[in-house]
Amino acid sequence: QDRPCCLRPRGRDGRLRRLGRHVRARTRRHDGDGFYAYVNTIDDATLLFRDRLVSMLDTVALDARVQVEFNPAVVEAYRLIGYENRAIDDDSFRDDTVDAGAIGAGHASTALYAVRPTDEGDRSRRIATVSLRWIDPTTRRASEISADVRLDAMARSFRDTAPAFRLDAIVAATAERLRDSRWSTGSELRDVAAIAGDMAGDLPRSDKVNAFLDLLEAAARLDR
Repeated sequence: QDRPCCLRPRGRDGRLRRLGRHVRARTRRHDGDGFYAYVNTIDDATLLFRDRLVSMLDTVALDARVQVEFNPAVVEAYRLIGYENRAIDDDSFRDDTVDAGAIGAGHASTALYAVRPTDEGDRSRRIATVSLRWIDPTTRRASEISADVRLDAMARSFRDTAPAFRLDAIVAATAERLRDSRWSTGSELRDVAAIAGDMAGDLPRSDKVNAFLDLLEAAARLDR
């Protein structure tokens, strides 16, 4: 049970894939390339090897990194939630010798920021510029795109946000509370669970979402 259960298939990029139930799998993922996955049940194995096998083996972007440049005239303060061990120095964004993340076919990554605007003001103002850079695994050439984000793209309240965003925020709030983050001081798991329960009908539904909500509810009961 405590030994790593590992497979080492290599995609067309030659990068190692590691699957296991041991913390060493995660450590090796941070030290090297590829990704790790935990397989605890037959359903986990079915999902990984039947439904996600192609995305696991087929890498579409190497050394993918995102840079968000906030406009100080519009943003008073900001904080990236999580990813503390995956940060890249600002001046290394275009240095393709700096290792970054690999993205598989059909994969998506989400980064959440807590942002404090200076004031509402003109909602057409630029709040940030988001840049994405990656290496094509076939040509080994770098590509980069960027886009501006404006205040009018932001919802005026949490309830007005997209269901997927609400789920991401609830998951992040749960993680912040579980790791006793100083940013979660003054809130408890039962507060997060209450919000999740209030919005459960509007959240995206899947077996994983249902499992998370059940886990949150159980953790909130223990936290009382």
